[in-house]
Amino acid sequence: MAKTRFVILTSQRSGSTWLVSLLNQLRETTAYGELFLPRKHIKDWDADFAYPRFVEARGQKWGIRPMQVFRYLDGVYEHPGAVGFKLMDSQLSRYPELLIYFWTRRVKVIHLVRKNALDLLISQALKRKIQKAHRLTDEAPREEVQVELDPQTLIRKLEIKQRKIKRGQWILHLSGLQSIEIGYEDLLKDPSVFQSLCQFLSIETDRVLPQSRFQKVRRESQQQIIKNYSDVKKVLEGTPFLSYLE
Repeated sequence: MAKTRFVILTSQRSGSTWLVSLLNQLRETTAYGELFLPRKHIKDWDADFAYPRFVEARGQKWGIRPMQVFRYLDGVYEHPGAVGFKLMDSQLSRYPELLIYFWTRRVKVIHLVRKNALDLLISQALKRKIQKAHRLTDEAPREEVQVELDPQTLIRKLEIKQRKIKRGQWILHLSGLQSIEIGYEDLLKDPSVFQSLCQFLSIETDRVLPQSRFQKVRRESQQQIIKNYSDVKKVLEGTPFLSYLE
C-alpha cells in the first residue's frame, strides 16, 4: 500500500469524528482526532483516536514552535499506510506554519464541510442543551428535546458559517495543496462519496461503507426540534438561506 499523509480540515459539528471512525475501520489506515486541540486527553471517547497532542508533546521538544510542529508531525506520519488527523479551521489559524508543512510533505487535504449551515447551528444548540457532543450506537435513545434559535442573530450566524467555508476553499486554492471537498450531507446519503475519498487517499477498500460506533445525535426533523420554527422560517423567507429549511 502506498504511503499517504492526509489531514481533515473542518469545523466543529461537521461530522469529522464520524468520518475519522470510518477511516479507522479500513486496512492500513490510521486517523487521529484533533492533535492541535489545546488540552490533554481527558474524555473516555478520546481514547479511540488517542495520540499525544501537540500541547502534550511540545514540552519534550526543543527549538522554536514551527520546528517543534514539524518534528511532531514527522512523528505522527512515520507510521506505515495512510495516516492523518483532523484539524479545525480555527486551529489552522493559530498554527499557520502547518500550511508550509503540508506543502513540503505533500499532505493531502480533505476539506469536510457541512453545507447546511442551519443544521450546523441546530447541532451546536443541541450540544449545549444536552451537554453531549457525540452518541454511541449502543446508547439508549435520549428523551425528546427542543432548541431555540435566536431570530435576531440567525442571519448573521449563517453568513459567518458560509464565510468560513469560503475562506477554507480560498486558502486551499492559494496554497496549491492537493485537496478534495466532501460534504457531510453527501457522505451520509451516498456511499460512492466515501469511495471517491478513499481513491483520493489511495486506500484500497470494499464498496461497503464501514460501520461506525458513532451515530447522529439528532434524529428529529428541523420542525420537530426547533421550538420556534415558525419564527425561524419567517426570518429566512426572502433570503438565500431559505433553502436550508427542510
